[in-house]
Amino acid sequence: MSDIKIGTDAHIVNDDRSLDQDLVRQLNAILGDQHTASDCWQSANGMLVESCVWLLIAAAIWVVTLVFLG
Repeated sequence: MSDIKIGTDAHIVNDDRSLDQDLVRQLNAILGDQHTASDCWQSANGMLVESCVWLLIAAAIWVVTLVFLG
């Protein structure tokens, strides 16, 4: 068997710390004014209305198909 040294390596700890700092920086950028003013933070009302319209159209086509084939 080989001897494996178990413990924390200073290089790994520094890498983890820099990754944590980078993640915090990115999260702060997402919550910044420039990002929250973009379209992805707007209301989903328009998308919900459009999806309901398409659902009603699909249901109507399905019923018409059943009437003609049935």
